[in-house]
Amino acid sequence: MDVTLNDTIYILERITIHVYRISFPPLIILSIIGHILNLILFTRPNLISNSCCNYCLAASCVTIVEILVGQLFRLLHNGFNIDWPYLWLCRVRLWILYSAYLTSAGLITLASLDRFASSCYQVKYRRWANVKIARRLISIVPIVA
Repeated sequence: MDVTLNDTIYILERITIHVYRISFPPLIILSIIGHILNLILFTRPNLISNSCCNYCLAASCVTIVEILVGQLFRLLHNGFNIDWPYLWLCRVRLWILYSAYLTSAGLITLASLDRFASSCYQVKYRRWANVKIARRLISIVPIVA
């Protein structure tokens, strides 16, 4: 039995659709649950006073937006062939998605720099590991992104 190229492409497209339909809903649900647990954890009184945890808390909030805007609509498009009716709405969604990706990466980078600053021997670097500075930088990062 000869399988033509068109048949192979059709089979691969069907496999892709089934993978999206089967694997994406549990991944979306589990990732949202995980980030909600992060929010609960990082809002504890002893952790909210830590500047690094503030960065991680903000990154978890932004990542929930990434999951809902990015992965949910990817599931609708690739798994169920539901497209956006308006081009401008698609562009706004992509702008929000890429801004959220950049914001999340920036916040994780700032958390790493905060850990470096808090463990540094020099006082001028340790001063940067401060909750006030962290909250200011958290509000600046989405604007820059």
